[in-house]
Amino acid sequence: FLPFFIFAVFAGTKTFTCAGRCADICMPVFCVCVIAIIIMSVGQADFSNLLPLGAISPKGVFSTSLSSLFKYSDGAFMLLFLGKYKYKKGDALKLTLSSAVGGLIVIVLSTIFFAVYGNMTPSRTFLLGEMCAFFPAISYVGRIDLPLIYALDTVILFALSLYIQASVHCFCTAFNIEGRIVPSLAVNALLLAITLLLNNKFTQLYQAAIKFFWIFAFVFAYVLPVSCLPFKGGEG
Repeated sequence: FLPFFIFAVFAGTKTFTCAGRCADICMPVFCVCVIAIIIMSVGQADFSNLLPLGAISPKGVFSTSLSSLFKYSDGAFMLLFLGKYKYKKGDALKLTLSSAVGGLIVIVLSTIFFAVYGNMTPSRTFLLGEMCAFFPAISYVGRIDLPLIYALDTVILFALSLYIQASVHCFCTAFNIEGRIVPSLAVNALLLAITLLLNNKFTQLYQAAIKFFWIFAFVFAYVLPVSCLPFKGGEG
C-alpha cells in the first residue's frame, strides 16, 4: 500500500482546483474502459437470470439498497463547497445529469454482472475484475481486460484521493491550519494504520459497513445537503 500513500500525501496537499483538472483527464479514460468492459461482457450475459421481475419484496429492495448506501456518499462533497462555489447558469442541470448518468452506469454494470453470474453473484465481491472473465478471446490471448482494469484503477486512484483532500480540508478548517502538509501526513498516517490493522479482516469490515456505515452516508450525503436548500445564497 506504500506507493498509494506516497501519492495520497501529495494529493492531500493540493486544493480542490486540482480535482477539476484530474476529472478532465480521467473522464475519457473512464468512458473508453467502461464501454469496452460492457461490450466484452454483455455477450456472455444470460438476462433470464434477472427473472422473475418483482420476486424480491419492496421491503427487501429497500433494506438492501439502504445497506449499500455507504458506497454512494458523494453528495457529502456538496457541503465542502458551500460558500466557495460560484454558481453559473446551467450548472444545476449539468450536476444533476452527471449524477443521473453515473447512477445509470452503475445499474447497467450491476445488471450485466448479475446476468453473467446469476445466483453466484453475491459471492463475487469485485465486479470489474470478474465481469469479463468469460469473454471468448481470453481463452486464446489471455486476460486482455486487465489493461482496462488497470486504467480504471488510475481513475479510482484519483477518486480516492478526492476523499483524502476533503479530509485534509475539513481538518484544516476545524483547527484553523494554513498549511496542508502536516494535516495530509496526519490523515494518511491514520489511514495507513487502519489499513495495516484491518488488512486481513476485509470480510468483517465489509459486514460492519453494511450494518452501520449507511447511517453516516445517509446523514452527511443526503440529509445535510438537502437541509441546506431553504438557505438562499448571497454575496460576500
